[in-house]
Amino acid sequence: MSEPAGSAHVAPPPDSPLWRRVHPITPVLRGWKVLVALLVILGTQFGSDIAALVRRGDGDGLLAGLGGVVAVTLVGFAWAWLAWRMTRFAVTDEAVHLRHGILLTPFHNMALMCPATTAADVDRHTEVFAAAATALTSP
Repeated sequence: MSEPAGSAHVAPPPDSPLWRRVHPITPVLRGWKVLVALLVILGTQFGSDIAALVRRGDGDGLLAGLGGVVAVTLVGFAWAWLAWRMTRFAVTDEAVHLRHGILLTPFHNMALMCPATTAADVDRHTEVFAAAATALTSP
């Protein structure tokens, strides 16, 4: 596929980390929560009304309710898909970096610790963290 006229692809600097997307199944794992929450809310708020519609055989009311459930579920999955498109992570020698969000994109760095980490390493990490927190919070 060719680049549009006037656009140039700029390679990232050699020392920048390789940013990757999380697994493609992530939107499904996040989107199902909307469906479950919607079903719980509808079940607790309108359970007796839905049962009455089923007993009466009112197909129009059931169809409208089902359409609403499907619409809200699709919006939830679309939001989860957008969040997936915006989520990136990178692993470097020092930390795991995470960028996520749709409207706001917070950026997280997590220090890497492993079973080979010694008590002295943890103490040094705590000292550096305390100094950074003091520098950030002091006027």
